[in-house]
Amino acid sequence: MSDFLHWDEDICLDEILGDYTDYDNLCPNSDEDFVQSVAPTTIKGTSIYVCPVCKKKLRTISGFRGHTTKQHNIHSLKASDHRQSTDANPHSVPSSQTPSFLQDDVFPSIFHRALHSSVSIIVDDPIYMNTDFRYLTERATSREVEQILRAVIHKLFLQVGVSVSSALERETLFQHFHRMRCDKSTMTKIQEAFASESTLTNRTVNSFLQILLMELIGQILSECYQQEVKQATDVKESMSQNDRQILYYIAGYIVRSLRKNTNRIHQTDEGVLAALDKMQSDSTTELSTYASWFNQVNRGGLKRPSDTLVDLVCAMEIVVRGKVSFDNLSSTSLLVAPLKEAILESTAVKHYADQIFRGCKFDNSFQVERIAYLFLTIRGFAVVRAKRTQLHASKTNNSKPSFSLRQVLGSKSINIM
Repeated sequence: MSDFLHWDEDICLDEILGDYTDYDNLCPNSDEDFVQSVAPTTIKGTSIYVCPVCKKKLRTISGFRGHTTKQHNIHSLKASDHRQSTDANPHSVPSSQTPSFLQDDVFPSIFHRALHSSVSIIVDDPIYMNTDFRYLTERATSREVEQILRAVIHKLFLQVGVSVSSALERETLFQHFHRMRCDKSTMTKIQEAFASESTLTNRTVNSFLQILLMELIGQILSECYQQEVKQATDVKESMSQNDRQILYYIAGYIVRSLRKNTNRIHQTDEGVLAALDKMQSDSTTELSTYASWFNQVNRGGLKRPSDTLVDLVCAMEIVVRGKVSFDNLSSTSLLVAPLKEAILESTAVKHYADQIFRGCKFDNSFQVERIAYLFLTIRGFAVVRAKRTQLHASKTNNSKPSFSLRQVLGSKSINIM
């Protein structure tokens, strides 16, 4: 009877299932990629991110962000602030940044365009064609009402404190938005601005406000999204031909590295393989002049990247240039964790990543993190090598002249008669 299970006794799952073994160290699940406390094999020098609430340890930035948001409903934490190294000298670099569209010199223009677009949508909608709404739409574009609405919406975005570049962040934003719509003091303040010169009932004004706010929040997100992508496109077009060529080669290396790693680990994952196919392109593009290095004879068969992947790498380069001052480098300038987190929060990066991973059933945040890690590794190595060359050249120029016999004889011209 020892070969059969006794249903009247508790089943020992540890005896049946055995010890848990993590064979997928390189590509863990972003939501559950915590470090096992009993795991004896820890690679020296790797980094983990510790949740400040439950002290859970996670391997990736995307895992940390997903855990703190879903489990603890905390959206303002930075993974780099809670980074720990597994070596003897852990280090952490605090980071805080307000999204670019919330800056005082940018948000008013975004809000102004979004407000007029929202009012135009309501005016053109036949459902809302009545006399009361016509007056309220005219009142909504007044300077007084616009200032009040802008202050309320700006405060809402600052409370959320996210870049709203992902679906999870936008969901968080709408949670706070609906709380604001139900806040009596806030809505009363806005209603008083609308009904100050009219005899409309509070119910009519409140109905119009609910419609306007829903349209307004969507138009603001659309304006922010378009501005971030346009800004990234303008910066990419202003790059020199040499910079774009180098980024093109980096994208080709990333495709080859991901393909090699994915074939070894995710042999049956059709979603990841399909995304890799989108990253690779055999067609002629506008960057075909750079394709000479991708022949197998010349450079070991680097993969030719698609235009979207090149745009993604360019967007990452824009984030790095905005974060790092290459003329004034310090010991913490090239830390991977803060730069990788800034890349994941970029709206332009999210835009191009959604195009690459469109149709995939898995969360693409971890795959984008893998691409960002490869990019930062190559980029950091190139910066260090360039700075090392500059230091070597400066030491050579500032070195004292040699007084050896060979040097003296070589510096003089001797005419032999």
